[in-house]
Amino acid sequence: LIVRIKQLVKTLKRNFGNLKGKYEIGGEMIEFYAFPSCVEVFKDSEAQLREWKFGYRAKYISSAASFLCQSNLISSSDLCKFRSKSYEETVQFLRQVPGIGPKVADCIALMSLDQLASVPIDTHIWRIARERYKFSSSSKQSTNNLSDKIYKEIGDKFRELFGAKAGWAHSVLF
Repeated sequence: LIVRIKQLVKTLKRNFGNLKGKYEIGGEMIEFYAFPSCVEVFKDSEAQLREWKFGYRAKYISSAASFLCQSNLISSSDLCKFRSKSYEETVQFLRQVPGIGPKVADCIALMSLDQLASVPIDTHIWRIARERYKFSSSSKQSTNNLSDKIYKEIGDKFRELFGAKAGWAHSVLF
């Protein structure tokens, strides 16, 4: 999966980004491209992304780029303003972006926006919460389904246990 994602990012950069330089590495000329801004990616890109084998991701990339442009968040430096906002504000905004659910919002917040209280919850972390930390939900819903409510309760439990840097504790536990 990581290899596939790396290839997709490389395709985006090569086709939408600006050439930053050409370097000889190990006897081979390598071109380096900047990651494109959302304006460049958005412009009529869904059909092209599908042609480049982005599959279901094409719709989300195009929709997310459109949303960011409409929100006047065109560059990565525009998004960096969320580094100084609260965890709650940051995740709430990210969840509005088409295609971004709770886990991806927490991953972006933790790994790109300095939101160290962010705890991405997946089945592995959910299992750790139940087995090692005896987590049980206050929800009447079956704990076989990771609802938004249970997701928040698990994140809150980790923040209670590990404080403001719960996201990095999560990474160690994972």
